[in-house]
Amino acid sequence: MSSICLQELNGFRLMVGRNFFSFHSLYLLGIHFFTTSLLFLVAVSELVTAAPAPWDGDWWGISHRGSSGQQPQQKSINVQLGPRPYYLIDNMKDSPLKKKLESCSEGPFKTSSRAISHGGAPLMFPEHSRQGYMAAARMGAGTIECDVSFASDRELVCRHSNCDLHYTTNILAHPDLAAKCTQPFNPYDPKIGTPASAKFWTSDITLVEFKSLCAEMEATTFNALNTSQSTSWMGRMGETPDWRTNMYAYECAEVVSLKDQIKLVESYNLNFTAEAKTPPQVPMPFQGNYTQQDFAQKNLRHVQ
Repeated sequence: MSSICLQELNGFRLMVGRNFFSFHSLYLLGIHFFTTSLLFLVAVSELVTAAPAPWDGDWWGISHRGSSGQQPQQKSINVQLGPRPYYLIDNMKDSPLKKKLESCSEGPFKTSSRAISHGGAPLMFPEHSRQGYMAAARMGAGTIECDVSFASDRELVCRHSNCDLHYTTNILAHPDLAAKCTQPFNPYDPKIGTPASAKFWTSDITLVEFKSLCAEMEATTFNALNTSQSTSWMGRMGETPDWRTNMYAYECAEVVSLKDQIKLVESYNLNFTAEAKTPPQVPMPFQGNYTQQDFAQKNLRHVQ
């Protein structure tokens, strides 16, 4: 345990239920999860042994495509964790782990190979937005992930789900795009408590149309009465949960294609990872001849 410091622990990948989460900054994913149980300590001990050594400098990783064999020269980034890790540690029960984390709480902090950003920094920034990815890099993520879906023209885009535009973007506030949806918007009925409903696939619109949207904080309470951008629903099917914030969501956060995401991550000289949804939620083969294998192969071509 002597090698564990705040920055190192933050990046471990812990399995919770069916999903893997990056623990960087204790909030890159916004997971309210921390424990000092024996099982947790055992898991951490195993991960310490298995985890690869971090890059010796401020940047980690090698040239992604291997074309030049050399890393481009980049200026060092001043990694900032923000107050949340300290808040979580302060609220831990006394334990050897808490003492160790407190002992290295003043840093210095560097970009770490053990810090994996899943979709940016979605506790505070809209998921899979350019602004969220930039925040993740600022918080020291050494690898930044894009969940990959596809548009109607088969261009690849970054979305957590093939079918989440109605609660992660302002698409409902675009009547021309809303008319193309798989399932039209129905408002919340406060009298009987029926939640709002809609279904928008990324494959309902083209890449150009997709990039006209604003990424919003993921809504979890589907209580929208209308599709106005000016309301608390922000063109979504519901509101932001109270354990997230809209503080950085009032300006239009930029949605991105996989090409955009790779270009942005490479500009920081960081690593990227693309996670293709398999099988896609969209019925395949799409448009009669775009198979799941075609989708996977296109992902591979982008990252090679």
